[in-house]
Amino acid sequence: MTRELEITEAFVHLTDTFSPSTDPTVLLHHLVDHSLRLSSADSAGVMLSTARGGLRPMAVSDRRAELTEVFQAQSEQGPCVDAFRSGTPVYAPRLEACSERWPLFVELAARAGFAGAHALPIRVGHHTIGALNLLTEPPLALSDGELRMIQAFARVTAVSLMHWTSTPLEPHEIVTRTQAALSRKAALDTAAGMLAAAGSMSLAEAADALLSYSAGIATRPTDTARALVERTLTPDAVLGRAAEDGVLAGGPGTDSHRPVHLPDRPGAREVEND
Repeated sequence: MTRELEITEAFVHLTDTFSPSTDPTVLLHHLVDHSLRLSSADSAGVMLSTARGGLRPMAVSDRRAELTEVFQAQSEQGPCVDAFRSGTPVYAPRLEACSERWPLFVELAARAGFAGAHALPIRVGHHTIGALNLLTEPPLALSDGELRMIQAFARVTAVSLMHWTSTPLEPHEIVTRTQAALSRKAALDTAAGMLAAAGSMSLAEAADALLSYSAGIATRPTDTARALVERTLTPDAVLGRAAEDGVLAGGPGTDSHRPVHLPDRPGAREVEND
């Protein structure tokens, strides 16, 4: 199996909340297993926040006593704690340089045979619910590609945790949800038609304008569509903002399909002793 197929399979596992054999612990073990298998890390573990704001180990790549101690120590100190509290990735490819910051964690990690660590926050929207820890036996910095992939795994898993339910969907609930999706699509099509007529543009351009407006005010496109259909929002307001954002031809922007450029290792901090 190619690496691309392995990554695809990982995302399928991490989003399969309707399988009868899936529960939150299974999803978290999938996150650990796929992160380990598709990166240069030698061990991995997930910690989730308790109601009191502490961290508790939930899934570890192996059950060695030494490794268990490493993760238990991170209830008080270590890269997982820092990543959880800051909501940003923490990279410590040379743990020996962090002995003053995390004395107990560094000692236990060295005893277990690990010389490097990376921690990525697990977030739901703007709320951090835990952290994923990746340990390496040699002092090693994981690549940007590996870290971006694993951060994506963590984000998808967090969403899956929020959508998982112990009660399987009934057939009529599946039909209801499917019809709701169709209804929302109909509203989007109607709103796009209104924008296309008002702005003398194609439906594709109108749809881009609607999506751009919604993203700009951080609202759902279906809510924008409903406001247009109900006449509580004018087409001019949507088209005007889209032109300002450069989505429409002739606007101040440069292209109607501008890529989003993500900074390398966004928000990450590489940790050494102060």
